[in-house]
Amino acid sequence: MKWQALLFLGLTISGAGMASADERTVKPGYKASGEPITNPAHPGYDPDLIVCRDWRKTGTRAKVRNVCLTNKRWARVTRDGNSFARSLVRNASGENTGGW
Repeated sequence: MKWQALLFLGLTISGAGMASADERTVKPGYKASGEPITNPAHPGYDPDLIVCRDWRKTGTRAKVRNVCLTNKRWARVTRDGNSFARSLVRNASGENTGGW
């Protein structure tokens, strides 16, 4: 009987410090899993939230740099990179010769 009371007391005390997923505080701009929200269509998106990503140098597995930018700046970097890639493809295909 004593061991049952001690077991019950131990389980009660150990469970007292645990918070459920609903009770945990989620920081603004982050998902409940702790990952930052980087999709502008997602509710809770914060354009001024600083997000760090690994930036790998092309052609090597060893050189990795940690780059931290705001969500707004990451969107601009992505947009500029995509625009540059599209212009390369457009120019290579002869679609936009523009004086060549």
